Amino acid sequence: MEIQVSAAATAAFGISYFLQEPKIGYQPECLPVLDRKQYVYDVKQLKGPHLYGLKLKIMLFLLEVPLVAPVLKYYLLLKQNVGTVRQMAAALPCAPMIDPRRPITLAEKSTHEQYAEERGLKWIATMSPSPSPVGCSFRHWNSADFVQAYAAGRTTPSEVVARVIAAIHESNSGNKPLRAFIAVLEEDAYKQANDSTARWQRGQQLGPLDGVPIAVKDQIDVKGHENSQGTNFAGPLLGKALEDGLLVARMKAQGAIVVGKVGMHEIGIGVLGHNVHHGPFRNPHNTDRYPGGSSAGSGAAVAAGLVPITLGADGGGSIRIPAAMNGVFGLKTTFQRCPCPSTKTLENCTSSVGAWGPMAGSIYDVALAYLAMAGDEPQTPELRGMPPANLKDFEKTSDLSGLKVGVYRKYFQDADSEIVQSCDMALDLLSAAGAEIVEITIANLDAIRLSHLCTIASEFAQSMDKYFCHNSRWFAPETQVSLHMAGQMTSRDYISAQKVRAYTAQQMREIFQEVDVIALPSTGDFTPEIAPGSEETGEVNISILGRIMRFATLANFVGLPAISIPVGKAKCSVPIGLQLIGDHYDEAKLLRMANALSNHSLSAPYKPAAYYGEDLL
Repeated sequence: MEIQVSAAATAAFGISYFLQEPKIGYQPECLPVLDRKQYVYDVKQLKGPHLYGLKLKIMLFLLEVPLVAPVLKYYLLLKQNVGTVRQMAAALPCAPMIDPRRPITLAEKSTHEQYAEERGLKWIATMSPSPSPVGCSFRHWNSADFVQAYAAGRTTPSEVVARVIAAIHESNSGNKPLRAFIAVLEEDAYKQANDSTARWQRGQQLGPLDGVPIAVKDQIDVKGHENSQGTNFAGPLLGKALEDGLLVARMKAQGAIVVGKVGMHEIGIGVLGHNVHHGPFRNPHNTDRYPGGSSAGSGAAVAAGLVPITLGADGGGSIRIPAAMNGVFGLKTTFQRCPCPSTKTLENCTSSVGAWGPMAGSIYDVALAYLAMAGDEPQTPELRGMPPANLKDFEKTSDLSGLKVGVYRKYFQDADSEIVQSCDMALDLLSAAGAEIVEITIANLDAIRLSHLCTIASEFAQSMDKYFCHNSRWFAPETQVSLHMAGQMTSRDYISAQKVRAYTAQQMREIFQEVDVIALPSTGDFTPEIAPGSEETGEVNISILGRIMRFATLANFVGLPAISIPVGKAKCSVPIGLQLIGDHYDEAKLLRMANALSNHSLSAPYKPAAYYGEDLL
């Protein structure tokens, strides 16, 4: 069967590139433009075949044929213009930067500590979530709804958890199962719920999340349970977790009840929302389409009303993309702001670009979960030094005077027209509230995007090396193709990418001296319909992957916090998200501006076609 690319063209270009590959690098005639004022927008479209089913199996076969495989792999990398990274790095005078954290001054940390005392977890526990916008007929349950119901004696955590578990089972039945949850921790959840019920009866609640059901991405340890990272071998291979992962422990310390694990792309290496071991995950707003990934189940579970809060991880948009596609809020925190060392995971797959964060149906719950999760990990030296989290000015939403929103217009508009229109409307609302819209330029975006690709691909390949080399068939066909390609990155590519990272970090420091946040769409396109025949193999769609991830990787690459805010829905019924990116440790500004937008009908939630939350309270 033909695979959309000519075999003759593949061979010719591949052999040519294979022979010339060592020479790709510094080219005096192709020097990058480092001056932002002279830069011309250059983001290119990723190119590659759309593969699933038999086509994907054939591609995988070719990637394992001696002599053919190296040529094909190099050809496919050539199509993505990865040589751009080497060319730019060769012209940069800076040293490589692997750790994207920005050192914090003592004065800056002291300021954060002051605001943490004034606007921390104890403070938000006394707040009430903002009312729904005028004319909004639907809203998601939030944690305060559960807490108020328990306080009034209308129900108990034990009763709620029983309803949640029943709703999860219902969501996984029928002709189009949602599959947001891949494991329901029933016995454990009932025990947590009974303990919470007893605390409420004694008036001894642990915190503002006591009795609130949550779910966690299948990438973090939950005591007594396996952690599969979307595979079918990691759980049995590594065994059950002896302790909760740090972020799970912190949520439980505030009384949250972990009812289950939600699905993800296998090892997190995808943004559609497919997993061959569980079947494709579905978008509650349009069940013929993917929910976005890799934290696919995290977004779908909140949108479908199964739980008010989920925990996700984000190495290349994996919180913000499913948050946008499912019409919920999703916060990617500053690199290591929410540290999460785990013992029962395959590896830390995206060690220098990944971050944890919450997803929720209300900005109140995102803020609450963020405060519960964030903070130092004193027992781990490399995780020390983070300033305490705070919500400075969170409630000041009617007047945003003094805040500057940076917009690089050519980049902002490089998305589907419906997405651009909705995000422009959100900018108008911020402007009407007093924020100043400032035109900015972010230079060398294509080299930055490709450098992130080199980085995350190299880190995936290295972290999975001992498993993939032992038995590549442990992984799904889709993942095997991705790891074959990732394995072609060289040390030269990785170090070149880190030089570009150092350049990008400096550029971001300069931009954040001009503005408070950067506004972009959360995604450049919508998730496609689930391809017939992809159930057994997964789906590789490089072109749509590039469009969906277009605005996601900048924040990951240099460790910046970013949030996706729902701002409407497209004709295909898939929601739209606006992304705000902040400076290191500046989550408070992002949450304040998201809170301001949440008061408008543009950000009002839509009731999904597949919704199961009506009877939880």
